[in-house]
This record gives sequence, structure tokens and C-alpha cells, in this order.
Amino acid sequence: MSDAVSRAVAHAPRGAGVYVFLGPRADLLYIGKARDIRRRLADHARALSRAVTRTAEVRWVECADEAEAVCLEADLIVSLRPRFNASHAADVYEYVRLETASRSVTFTITDTPSGRGVYGGFPHLGKGKTSWPAVRSKAGFSALLRLLWVAHEGSHFPSRLHGDSPPVTHTTTIDDLSPTRAFLSGTSRRLLADLATAVDSPDVPKFMRGQLRKDLDAAEQFYWLGPCRARTLRRRHGLRSPVDEGAFREAVTADLRDAIGPFSA
Repeated sequence: MSDAVSRAVAHAPRGAGVYVFLGPRADLLYIGKARDIRRRLADHARALSRAVTRTAEVRWVECADEAEAVCLEADLIVSLRPRFNASHAADVYEYVRLETASRSVTFTITDTPSGRGVYGGFPHLGKGKTSWPAVRSKAGFSALLRLLWVAHEGSHFPSRLHGDSPPVTHTTTIDDLSPTRAFLSGTSRRLLADLATAVDSPDVPKFMRGQLRKDLDAAEQFYWLGPCRARTLRRRHGLRSPVDEGAFREAVTADLRDAIGPFSA
């Protein structure tokens, strides 16, 4: 059956996208992404991996660029867990909960969607995830927490905010929570403009501004990878917020079936 991948090479596009290996009963075996689908399939055909030797059919979804392909691949692997993709034993579908007490706001990363002030879900935010969207989501959320601290508490943030792994729970002071809520729901990037103003404040030491501007870029990546993508999925499928893990998987599976035709997950 390895001939299926070799045959697919001749028909595959030269652009970016996600490709899918299916078994004899259209059972899902493997999902990959590529800058050049044809070239990547040719690599697979030469390598003759276990997934390739069991493949009866190859299908693909073309994407606008490699970044879109990387994000789509990550969503599909988390949702469908193909047999020959790397194990994702540590995967937990996460949400962000905001709890307020006067001006004090607690951010909690949680796998429980119940209750008020819950945003997401964010399938790539949890610990143990190593895909590009996961790495950038975690770094971006950490950056967001640092920026909020600098904007409302001062330039010396606590040790729990150092690095690219966000704390499970973090409490800070925020005067107006509306922009943060809109940011986490994927409806507005206004918060980033407010934080950029805070970064350039005379109260922030000049030596910190370069790193904080990088944090602004990282927080924007989190917005597009997390809140914005979650909102797009909600609107496309008419889902309520927050999107629970089951609904996310059903929506992502339906999108793939629309793109490549029937398969068995």
C-alpha cells in the first residue's frame, strides 16, 4: 500500500497545506503539514515509515501559507489523535477563568468550563504540549500576564511571571476589565493598544521596554492562536462560549470532512 503515497506525489499541490494518510477503510492514520505538500509527500514515499506502508489513500487541504497549515495540523492532531502521530498523553483542553474581587482579578488556567467568566477553550494552552501553536500560545499568555502587571502594578513583576510557561493561577489588579474580557473572547484587540501605551510610560524603566515590546508581539500571537481562532470556530458552527472539548472536536472533524470527504476517525 506504500504505492498510494507515491501515486499522490504526482497530483499533490506545490503550496502549503495539511495532508492526511488514510487506511483501506478510510481510517485515519496520520496527519502532517508542509510548506510544499508535493515535496513532503515525496519525502514520505522515500522514507517508507509504518504509516506510509499502511496508507491506501492520501488527501490534503491547501492553506494560504505555512503558518495556517501549522495551526490547522495542531488542531487536527489534538482533536483526532491519529494512530501514527506522536502521542499527546499530556494533552488537556484548557480554559481561562477570570474571578474578580473589587479591583483584584485572578486568572486561572482550568480544564473545567463551568461557571462565570470562563473563556476558550484553548486546546494548545496546557502543559506538556510542544507544537508551534502550543509553544507560542503559552509564551503569549505569559507575556499578556506580564504586560497587565506592568500596566497596573508596576515594573517589577513577581517571579511566577518569568519565562514562557504561564502560572496556573495569577492575581493582579486591573482597573477596567472590559478590554481584557474582550481580548480573551476574541472580539477586540483594544487591550494591546492600551498595553502598548503602558509600556511607553515614563514609569517603565527604559531597559525593560525592549523586552516588553516583544511581549506585545507574543501577546498578539496568543490572541490570534487562541481567542480569535476560538471565536471563528464558534461563529462558523453556531457554538456557545466557552466551546467545550467535545464540541471543539466535532467542529474540527466536520471541517476536515467538508474539506477532504468522508473518513473514519
